[in-house]
Amino acid sequence: MSPKSSGGGSEVLADQEIAGAISLGLHQTTQPLTILQGTLELALLNARTLDDYKNAIERSLEELQRVTDCFELLRTITQLHQRVSDVTTFAVSPMVKAVLTSLKGRSVTAGVEFILQSKIGKSEDSGGEDVRLSSSRVSSALRMAISQLLLQLDRGSKLIVLIEPGTSHVLIQVNAVVKSQQCAQIADTDPEPMKPRQKLAQDLAASTGGELRFVPKGIFMRLPKAQSTSLRGEMDSENGEVAHV
Repeated sequence: MSPKSSGGGSEVLADQEIAGAISLGLHQTTQPLTILQGTLELALLNARTLDDYKNAIERSLEELQRVTDCFELLRTITQLHQRVSDVTTFAVSPMVKAVLTSLKGRSVTAGVEFILQSKIGKSEDSGGEDVRLSSSRVSSALRMAISQLLLQLDRGSKLIVLIEPGTSHVLIQVNAVVKSQQCAQIADTDPEPMKPRQKLAQDLAASTGGELRFVPKGIFMRLPKAQSTSLRGEMDSENGEVAHV
């Protein structure tokens, strides 16, 4: 891609960043595929008991998940550098529930329990939880962020996901609840540099107008509310419903 007269340097850097990220993603895909192949071959040659086969299957599923993660990373990279085309008004709670459902298998494998809480309906704010953004980008960013957080938790941990509407935004707060000694270990260590998947999730959220931040024991996602509340109020009035403008 040849640089344009304006902003050409930044476009070249962006192209190099994309190429580097795709190359890294493809490289990361080869390792779990190699391990998966070796695990299955060893199972065919050496497995003698039911436990042997069970262990081989469990290891294979773990490596298969790593492959899936790599392809998801590549898909997200491609999505990030495309024009946003699916902006729509949607409620946050169903989106969050769908993300948690898609990660259910991974949470069971990790031994981490999801707990969804919501303050929707407990506020007098009339805006509710509707936002007008790219639903696919928001859900992809949240899914990637929670997936990365799962890797940092030990079995028996819990992830409490709280949805809280404000006057101008909807906040999604993900907090890890772990054993006391684990909690101290996570909280006392110096913040680690942001991992590539965390940076990608953050960029993906920003590309659609949201904000994603990582803290030692959780995630904060802030989504601006839909700005069409007055129009919706007028439409509700025409339908004979109470309008909140």
